[in-house]
Amino acid sequence: QELLTQDLVKEDFEDNHQNMKYPTQAANLLSILDGFVNKCHSEGAEDSLSLCQRLLSYAINWNTRTRTSMISQFVLNWILTRWTPEELLEWPNFSHVLQSFIPYTTRHYERICRLEEQLAILNYIAELTG
Repeated sequence: QELLTQDLVKEDFEDNHQNMKYPTQAANLLSILDGFVNKCHSEGAEDSLSLCQRLLSYAINWNTRTRTSMISQFVLNWILTRWTPEELLEWPNFSHVLQSFIPYTTRHYERICRLEEQLAILNYIAELTG
């Protein structure tokens, strides 16, 4: 199963690395994730569930860094919209996983709010001087 996972991830990366030059391109990331799950479903539902759970555990680590937090948040959103709440509650330690996202997500949100405020101030100053 580990080799299957590595092959699928490597194949998806090779197929889509041109699309991932800019990690903020959500549409490309969505198509990669959907393609990944579709390939997994063809191999077996249990494997796809396991791989998605593993992806979510990676997303916890990605969320700890500003550089990769957008991808992490997108993966979390993707998982939350692809499975029903009942299905997600059956995942092992799902409530713990969600709690792991909260502190860093709060920091990222506050950082983005500060950046928006600073951008508004810069725009105001630019209008005054221009």
